[in-house]
Amino acid sequence: MALGLRCTTFVPVSAKAATVERIRGYGATVIQGGAHWFEADLAARAFIESQPDAVYCPPFDHEVIVEGHSTIVPEILEQLAEQNAPPLGCIIASVGGGGLLAGILLGQQTSGINVPVLACETVGAGSLRLAMRASFATSPPIAKVERLAGITTIASTLGATAVSQQVVDLLVANKQVKSVTMEDPRAVAAIRTFVGTHWAPLPLA
Repeated sequence: MALGLRCTTFVPVSAKAATVERIRGYGATVIQGGAHWFEADLAARAFIESQPDAVYCPPFDHEVIVEGHSTIVPEILEQLAEQNAPPLGCIIASVGGGGLLAGILLGQQTSGINVPVLACETVGAGSLRLAMRASFATSPPIAKVERLAGITTIASTLGATAVSQQVVDLLVANKQVKSVTMEDPRAVAAIRTFVGTHWAPLPLA
């Protein structure tokens, strides 16, 4: 809105009221629809088709977004060096559509490192795990994107029925990504532990 442009944001019906109000607070129009992100995205794309002057801005599947996320890696390395900490041994990241993970993998490339990455999803939104199984089913692996039939986890806002092609291309080349999935109760327990330790609220997504 700082650019003086109108913004319409599409979110699933499962989006929390506080999240919707926060988006509206920035001046955007919010349209809720669909059980999960993919269905909300379909509505957004249909809206774009009806508005000739509108521009579609994806939440994760864009090179500019991935490049922005990639700066995390040199920032981590810089902070570790400032604190005389041991070398970076592993990165843990949550996965929805794969934008953050793609950025981490790109950041490793540009930083000249290659440490394991634990890519975490809840059971019922494991679109990355599905893509990895399809991609590594052959030797050599071939990057393939597969789509889930639906999202069945309570972490539905984060859930994308398919990850981006870019993140699958990067992880096939990287070969250091480990898929980790967990049931909803375990994810909830982890958030409670984090809040109790750090006194910082986290969304289940």
